Amino acid sequence: MTTETQTSDLEFVSDLRTAVDAYLGTVDRWEAAFHKYYRMPGCSERFSVDMDAEQRDYGERRRELEELLSKARRLCLKHRLRDPFGNLMRVSLGRFAPQQRTDSAIDV
Repeated sequence: MTTETQTSDLEFVSDLRTAVDAYLGTVDRWEAAFHKYYRMPGCSERFSVDMDAEQRDYGERRRELEELLSKARRLCLKHRLRDPFGNLMRVSLGRFAPQQRTDSAIDV
């Protein structure tokens, strides 16, 4: 393995960490906005206008992370690590009313 490849992998892991942090922060902000008002569960296909910014931000962060996941999985295989990204993209935003659920929107 060359130094160039290691540096590239190290830079990638740093970028991946930043993308995961941004994604998780966006999920938290989306859920916080959803919980501000009583909303009916299961209506995540239709978002109210007051959540446009959160929905747009969530979509952008999710796309950014999805672009990195194939290389992240390859690195996991290369270094014989368990792939921790399987559940990360399984998200149930708005599936439960605020009174029904207080745990994470990430399905594990």
